[in-house]
Amino acid sequence: MGNIHKLDKKVLLYEGGKSLHIDDEITKTGLHGALRVMQHLGMRNFENELTEGNAVESSPIIIQNSTWIRAGYSGMMHPYIAPGEKVEKGTVLGSISDPFGSFERAIKSQFSGYVICVNQSPIVNQGDGIFHISKE
Repeated sequence: MGNIHKLDKKVLLYEGGKSLHIDDEITKTGLHGALRVMQHLGMRNFENELTEGNAVESSPIIIQNSTWIRAGYSGMMHPYIAPGEKVEKGTVLGSISDPFGSFERAIKSQFSGYVICVNQSPIVNQGDGIFHISKE
């Protein structure tokens, strides 16, 4: 697969869920999305598969740019938001505290956008990516 660029082929990558965990709802979302893209490109009509799979109709959100907000501290992370939520600049996304309760620091969004991913690890190290957010 390392030489796919030499074949001049386009690849669509869907990332969802978390490492070493298969979530049926996230898998269905990716499958239905791939079918809708192929139908849109005229590869084949997938109406039957999309109807049988109870695909949820939704308006697409096109994201041009995104970035990870990184942990400023090591400690226990407490997220307050979930993937898919729209946040405004200054929204408190979560907090990081030490295990003894000596400190707790709020994590605020530096810009408005949609939450793409939230790190699910309860313990984070300084510099870890903790919130992936689109940039509007």
